[in-house]
Amino acid sequence: MAKKKKRYTAVSVNRTLEPDDEDPRPLSSPYLGQYVDLYFGESEAAFKVPDGLLSKTSNLLPLYGTLVETPVSITLADVPQHVGHVLVHFFYTGAYQCLKPTGATSHERQIAEFTTSISVYTAARQYKIVSLEEQARSEIERLGSCLNLPTVLRVIEDVYRNPKLEDIWFIDYLKTRTKALFQDPVAVAEVCSRPSSGGDVSIAEIILESVAECQPGIWEMPISEQTV
Repeated sequence: MAKKKKRYTAVSVNRTLEPDDEDPRPLSSPYLGQYVDLYFGESEAAFKVPDGLLSKTSNLLPLYGTLVETPVSITLADVPQHVGHVLVHFFYTGAYQCLKPTGATSHERQIAEFTTSISVYTAARQYKIVSLEEQARSEIERLGSCLNLPTVLRVIEDVYRNPKLEDIWFIDYLKTRTKALFQDPVAVAEVCSRPSSGGDVSIAEIILESVAECQPGIWEMPISEQTV
């Protein structure tokens, strides 16, 4: 017996507007007009985005076009393609969405997704995509809360080694994470109990460990409380 095909009913998201309400609908369709090919990293595959959406959501056209001509293509060589997906999805929907993270374990996938959120944040700041920058901040906070501070620092060293002095939010985020660490004796002990061989360690982790070792009473904690 053949399976019945599912029927989908379109649901209108429009609502009756009151006289004083601001109407969010556009006067003309942003999907019309010239499409711009966006290339990311070293990929030769192009994302196609209407110039109307780019003008509305980013600063890319003023950076790469002219007053009288829209560029046919834009290449953001410093933005990896998987990060470019987040940008393009935002241009079309106004929402943050990354590709499904890869990794052998859930912890590795968390690190991969957190790394993407940092990269999206830096790209959004560089190209003045303000709303996406704000959404990336929320993702950094959400995903970073699942990772310990040494892991967070290692990721940041890889993708955002030298934050700009005017990037107050990011600097405050790192300060808040660091202060929270030193209010948790067990977390401090974890920082001080890394393996003495095997793998490598970042400069930031060494400095963090040195500061943690200066905390009073850390070595008086029972061994069972010095590991997590």
